[in-house]
Amino acid sequence: QLYHDGSNSYIKDSGTGGLLINSSKLDILNAADNEFMGRFIQDGAVELYFNATKRFETQSSGAQVNGTLTVDGNLNPYSANNNSLGLHGHRWNDLFIKASVDLSDNGQIRVGDSDDLKLYHNGTDSYVSNGTNNLRIGNTHSNNIKFFTNNSTRWNINGSGHFLPDSNNSFDIGTTSYRV
Repeated sequence: QLYHDGSNSYIKDSGTGGLLINSSKLDILNAADNEFMGRFIQDGAVELYFNATKRFETQSSGAQVNGTLTVDGNLNPYSANNNSLGLHGHRWNDLFIKASVDLSDNGQIRVGDSDDLKLYHNGTDSYVSNGTNNLRIGNTHSNNIKFFTNNSTRWNINGSGHFLPDSNNSFDIGTTSYRV
């Protein structure tokens, strides 16, 4: 049925089966006929728009979100845990994030089949937590590993493996109360 009830226009399927629209390209535009709202392209993309700006597009390799993706709940569809970003026994082929990942306090990035590695902030302190075997932090090249506080580098592990202060005669290991 196609009709107008005095307030709204309708396309209504009230019979058996579904409403099928066959087209090689289907565009949904705004009432002024000057902005895309959605596009459906045969053997190609599905595109969704917000105020004439493309925000979501399917691609041959998956999908792309242009702008901020807000997830209320799990990003991992296989996870039963709340507020998590992790593999949880299932492998994503690739997850590319070209911007920030914002998690609320106690939100966790979890890696490993048993959540072996966790990265999180509990509202007071930040944690890198390892639940199995060794925690290895390092470089795969010969540059330094730098430790800093108050936005100033304090200590280095150089490319040869030596533990060095960042400047001469500035930092101590231990104090008179807490000795090494």
